[in-house]
Amino acid sequence: EHTPCPNCLNLFHKIKIGGRGTTYCPYCQENPYRPFVIGITGPIHSGKSTASNYFLKKGFVIFDADKEVANLYKQEVIKKHLIDLFGKDVINKNEIDKAKLTHLLQDKNNKKALMDYLYPILYKKAEEFINKASSNVILDVPLLYSSHLDNLTDFVILIDSNLENRKSRIEKEGRDSISLLKINATYPLNFVKKKASIIIDNDQGLLNLYKQLDLIKIPNGYKYQ
Repeated sequence: EHTPCPNCLNLFHKIKIGGRGTTYCPYCQENPYRPFVIGITGPIHSGKSTASNYFLKKGFVIFDADKEVANLYKQEVIKKHLIDLFGKDVINKNEIDKAKLTHLLQDKNNKKALMDYLYPILYKKAEEFINKASSNVILDVPLLYSSHLDNLTDFVILIDSNLENRKSRIEKEGRDSISLLKINATYPLNFVKKKASIIIDNDQGLLNLYKQLDLIKIPNGYKYQ
């Protein structure tokens, strides 16, 4: 573990087979002792959750990063750290003031400080989720590459959608599209397009989205087919 694969130079991962430890390269070798892990990423309201829920109906289990972060925000140790970062006004009635936090995260330095703190925690939770999974896994993570959770995936789907459609979806939920789109303006779309295994357009309706998702097949060599 933590030594590079001689073929691709990525780090070996450690697994157990029959109670004995061994290593394998997740980039060069299939692993029949783990589920197939698909990462789903994309800008805000591009349709990530819709895609994840479609895979849920097909038997996948979902690690939803947004929900995990929401649960983290309920923990006292996390609240204390946010007070240290942003001041006591970020808490209202012993809960994270989401409107205040959204405003604070429009500042890129504030956003980086929060992500630097949360991402390692989120990574560990995702790793534990995969290890305990009883089916193939979806990692629904908006900032998949920034959080380095892409290192846990076998395949990455970028769900893309034009700005007007995303704005409309936000407003249909009664949320502040201006603030949310401003926070999301730094989403590294061009970088992710180069890194993703497949890019799926979500501007042509649900049936078209599902048709594109159906093209993705689980390769042989994984625990669950």
